[in-house]
Amino acid sequence: MGVNPDVVPGVPPPGARPFDPDARYDFIIDADGDAVPDSAFRITFSNDDAGRQTGTVRRLAGGDVAISSGDGPTVLHDAPVSPATEPLITAEGGIAFFAGRRSDPSFEDLVGRRNNF
Repeated sequence: MGVNPDVVPGVPPPGARPFDPDARYDFIIDADGDAVPDSAFRITFSNDDAGRQTGTVRRLAGGDVAISSGDGPTVLHDAPVSPATEPLITAEGGIAFFAGRRSDPSFEDLVGRRNNF
C-alpha cells in the first residue's frame, strides 16, 4: 500500500505524517482462494506531536470482515513507523509489521504533474 507520495524521505513538510491518524487501514485476506474474506488486519496510527508515529494492528476473523466496523483483538500495539529508509520491523506472536516509506513500483513525476496544473 502506498500513501502520501508528497512526503519526501528525511524532509517531511511541517506536521506531515505518512499515515493519517484519523483513518483505518484494512487489509482483507482470502486465504483459501474462494473469493470470500477469511480474516483481516485493521491498522490504525498514532497522532504523535513529536513527529513519530506508531501503528496498532488488530486482527478480525470470520466471514463478515469486509463490512465489520468493530475492532478485533490487538496483535501488535505501538509498533514504530520507519521514519527514513531504514526499515523498523516489529515481529511478535507470528506477525511481522512494517510501515514506512518504500520505493514505489509505479513511477510518477510529482513535480511534473504539479507544473501541468
